Amino acid sequence: MQRAVFGWLPTGYTPRSFTEDHQNGEHTFKVMASLNGGRGGIVELTDFGVGPEPILGYLSGGIPAKPLRAAPVNGMQAHWIYKPGSGYGGKLRWHYGPHRWAEISVQGSANNPHTIYRIARSVTFGMTKPTAFPFRVKGLPDDLKIYLSTAGPGLGGGSGDSAAIDFAAGAYSMDNGLEISVRPAGLMARQLASDPGRKVTVDGHRAVDRRSTSGGVARHTLIVLGVNGFDVTVGASGQTLQRLQATGGITGLYHRITVLGTAPSKWTTAPIE
Repeated sequence: MQRAVFGWLPTGYTPRSFTEDHQNGEHTFKVMASLNGGRGGIVELTDFGVGPEPILGYLSGGIPAKPLRAAPVNGMQAHWIYKPGSGYGGKLRWHYGPHRWAEISVQGSANNPHTIYRIARSVTFGMTKPTAFPFRVKGLPDDLKIYLSTAGPGLGGGSGDSAAIDFAAGAYSMDNGLEISVRPAGLMARQLASDPGRKVTVDGHRAVDRRSTSGGVARHTLIVLGVNGFDVTVGASGQTLQRLQATGGITGLYHRITVLGTAPSKWTTAPIE
């Protein structure tokens, strides 16, 4: 759900991705806008949701960042984490409601105080707009929980629209989880030419099948190229991979994914059936 939106952005900046993150007991939402695909600059808005103010992060060398005096945003308390011109980009955080914090991080052409404040003052919070995904999946185990979902143009490192949803049975980690993702077709072909995974054909498409066990944790990833305009990745590990075995494992799950094509008008706001 897109729960915060930009009201104003500098000329040429376009929202590029929306991310909802449920990891580590927190619930954050991010929207990223960029100029010229990110080469001209990036603006990222983060809504931290309800709770105490998150930590400010660290400077180079592991030095904890400290709040720096800043003018209020729409009459609400604010502080800089990094001031524009500091070498870190500009990052402004403000208290927009009871127990609610947001911040804007800027790199590139919009990195100046006047522009950052104008963007911050224009943000609308409390939205409930669903994000459309270019795929849908059915037959997932009922006990899988969504931990991270992202959708928007350019997430795969190139042009086009990409999306990903990460799940887990139990606590999500590098050793226990499931990722379903799509990236514009062609982005992964060169990378996979030298991939150590087994080269296979799935439904007439070139694919790579990776299987491994490390530290007692099993992993299985299937990457299928050129499916209705996208390259599709389905990968799982640990307890979550075991949970999928009863319904055909990773390969069975891939066959329950429908890629909806590159036209946004065909995408769905209900990607899980």
